[in-house]
Amino acid sequence: MTAAPSGAFHTLHARHNLCPRDARNLDNPLVYSELCALAKEGSAETKDRSASALWSLSTDHQGNKDTIAKLGGIDPLVGLLV
Repeated sequence: MTAAPSGAFHTLHARHNLCPRDARNLDNPLVYSELCALAKEGSAETKDRSASALWSLSTDHQGNKDTIAKLGGIDPLVGLLV
């Protein structure tokens, strides 16, 4: 998988016409699924941007935290820390 240089948001928009910054898409599990995949398999910049987006989406929102965990998003995030 090759991500565009502009990172995770561009990839989501290009593949699925979704933007996590658009509140209408925040209930779409595809946003979280793609961000989790990009945090694991994208370029270094895409991993960083995906992790940042996942952090923002999960801050103070237990439901989003649960969704990210169920989609396997924790391991890639921890991997970026070490």
